[in-house]
Amino acid sequence: MILLEGRQQETVTPAMEAELARVRAALQARAPRIDQAGLIRPMPADMHAYVARLEKNPQAQPYFEEGWRPALVDLPRVCAYQPSVFVDHARERVADARIDDIRSLAEVTLPLGPGAPVTFQYDRGRQMFITSIANQNLQVVGAFGGIAPGMPPGTVHMGFQVRMITSFLQVGSMQGRYFLRDGYHRGLGLVQRGARYVPALVLEDMLMAELVAPGSLSVEAILGPQPPTLADYWDDSVSVTAHLPAPRRVISVAASELSVYG
Repeated sequence: MILLEGRQQETVTPAMEAELARVRAALQARAPRIDQAGLIRPMPADMHAYVARLEKNPQAQPYFEEGWRPALVDLPRVCAYQPSVFVDHARERVADARIDDIRSLAEVTLPLGPGAPVTFQYDRGRQMFITSIANQNLQVVGAFGGIAPGMPPGTVHMGFQVRMITSFLQVGSMQGRYFLRDGYHRGLGLVQRGARYVPALVLEDMLMAELVAPGSLSVEAILGPQPPTLADYWDDSVSVTAHLPAPRRVISVAASELSVYG
């Protein structure tokens, strides 16, 4: 489906079959082993102040309560389960990171600040607020209603609260292997730039339902003798490039005035 670039009505061509055969042969030629020895290292002492601030971050606190802990992770050797990643987004999100500076990397992988500001438009004719952004971290986080301050008596306001959720690079272990749970765009962008040990949140011994997202590669692929790693996305011998439409997160809030009888 990736080679077909989402065009379900088309069929796999001989050229595509040849490409599939080529990458499968390259995979079979690999040694059936994944080496993740020494993949996790403790955070350096000069990052303790940064970690202390992260522990107080309201959006990071739930992770610490669940047992996640900051550590340095050798990104290229981390296993992956996403069938595809939009590499243009990967490059954009790490463009300002300094690869040789742990603090600079942490500001990308374990950010302390709030998410990007949310912009929206108001369609007066349809009485609708709408926002659209190429980032799936945009979420409805709450609702409100009550007396509207500064308005004539009897006026109430009602609506929803929307925020860009802060995303942390997360690596979890399952059956003795470490997988990237969240942060694929940043992870791939950093791997392409040559990064090795970068700050991430790490949790040991997770259940598959907690670690692997729906729509992932097969269990046989990720738990087999030759699981994909982050470095494999950039390895032309076992991956391919395709042009796919990128998803956008759209949130619309509309006011409808209805008359109902009965």
